[in-house]
Parts: sequence; C-alpha cells; structure tokens
Amino acid sequence: MHVVGRVCEDIRSVEATLAIDLIVRAAKKAPSRLPKREAGIIAAIAMPENRAAVSKVAEGLDMNPKAAEVFLDRVRREAIEVAKQEGLQEIAERGRRDRVRYLAGL
Repeated sequence: MHVVGRVCEDIRSVEATLAIDLIVRAAKKAPSRLPKREAGIIAAIAMPENRAAVSKVAEGLDMNPKAAEVFLDRVRREAIEVAKQEGLQEIAERGRRDRVRYLAGL
C-alpha cells in the first residue's frame, strides 16, 4: 500500500507488513459502496484511534502503546497526504480535522 511505503523504508519489514495487514482488515469492514482505495485511506486515517490496532502494533513491534500510537499517527499523516494528492479532498480534510481532535485529546 502506497501509504505504508511512505512511512516504512522497507515495504517488506515487520512494521510495514503489520500496518498493511491492519489497514486491509479495517478496509474490508468499510461499506461495500466505497472504492477499495478510499476504504484503505480512511482505514489508515482511523488507525491511531483504534485501540485494537494500537495494541496489535505495540505487541507485534515490541513497543509501548504510546510508541505504537506515534507510529500509527505517522501512517495517518501520510494517508491524509495521499488522499490530498489523489484528489480526495473531502477525505483529506476530514482526516485533518480528526487528527486535530485526536491530538487535542492526548
């Protein structure tokens, strides 16, 4: 996935594989009317707020939950940028608003 490639230097790394797996699983739960690309971007944007995703990253990468959230927030930032570049302005704007709300709650 393009978003993860922007966060992880090696797309075959444990970090990249875990992030892609989480994004794909979440995207599959999206409404079927959404194109796969958009569902994946939206799933990536939501990752830092998903407690199960944070736990899986923390466990899978042997890090504390805060570090896992930071990693997933990097994924979110890149997903917002990809959405913007691909002309998905509404998704990018919603992601930026959600991120500001998320950071305010920390």
